[in-house]
Amino acid sequence: MRRANKGILLYSLLVCQAALMAALPTASRPAEYGMRRADPLPAQRGILQTTNSSGRKGAYYLPAGYNLKATPMMLAYHGTGGNGDGILSAFVGLAEKYHFIIVAPDSRYHPIYGYTWEVGTEPGEITPDYLHALACMDEVLAFPYVSIDSRHVLAVGFSGGGSSAPYIASNSTRFTASATLHGGVFTSGLGGNKIRPWFSTGQGDTIRTPAHVQGQADSMMYAGFPNVEFHVYSGGHELIAMEIEEMTIWWLGTATRKVYLPILKK
Repeated sequence: MRRANKGILLYSLLVCQAALMAALPTASRPAEYGMRRADPLPAQRGILQTTNSSGRKGAYYLPAGYNLKATPMMLAYHGTGGNGDGILSAFVGLAEKYHFIIVAPDSRYHPIYGYTWEVGTEPGEITPDYLHALACMDEVLAFPYVSIDSRHVLAVGFSGGGSSAPYIASNSTRFTASATLHGGVFTSGLGGNKIRPWFSTGQGDTIRTPAHVQGQADSMMYAGFPNVEFHVYSGGHELIAMEIEEMTIWWLGTATRKVYLPILKK
C-alpha cells in the first residue's frame, strides 16, 4: 500500500507540473520545453554575456542538432578593427555544413592600435585576451545540451587575430589545432601543447604576402611543431571561400591532405 500511495503522489505532482507549464505564456517557457533529449534542437546564434575590460563581448553559433552528439568547436579571432560577430558570419555556412560550434570573442580596445589582440611574447605569459577567449568558450560549454568533441577543437585567427590562434592553442591543452589566415606567429610565446598548425594567405595579398606567411610557417616548424600546413589561394587580404573550406576540411579530418614540409636552407 505504501508503494501505491507514493506512485499516486508522484503521478499527481507530474500532472500538476504539466498543467502549470501549459498555463504559462509561450514566451515564458524554456526553449527546450516539450522536446525530448533526442529531438534535434534548431541552430542558435547569439551574443555572449562574458565581457572584457573594454566592455566588449563576442558572439556564438550552435549548428542545428548540436544536442545530439559531441560537436567540434572553433574559437575564431577577428582581424584588427573587427568584432566577433563579423568573423562568425564568415564561418556560419561551414558550421552548418560540417556541424561545428563557433565561439567568436571580441578583442579589447588599445588607445594606439584600436580594436586588436594582445599576444604573449614570453614563455608562459597569459594576457587578458587569452583569459577572455577561454571564458567565452566556457560560457558556451555551460549551455544546456552542449557537448564538445575534444578531438576537434580549433583556434583560428584572421590578419591581426592570426597570431592569437597558435598562441592560445599551444598554451591550452583543450585545443588540437590552430589556423593562421593571412597572419603570423610570435614563436617566443608558444606553449608546449603540440597542436597541428595551418597557415594560408592570398596570392595577391600585399599585407601578408605568400613569402611572409611561408616564413611564419617555417618558424613554427623550427619551434617544434612538425606537422605544419601552408597554402596559397587566389585572392588578396581577405577570407577566401576555398581557403576557409579547405581549412575546415583539414581540421575535421574529412579529407586526406598533404603535409607541408619547407625546404631546409643549408
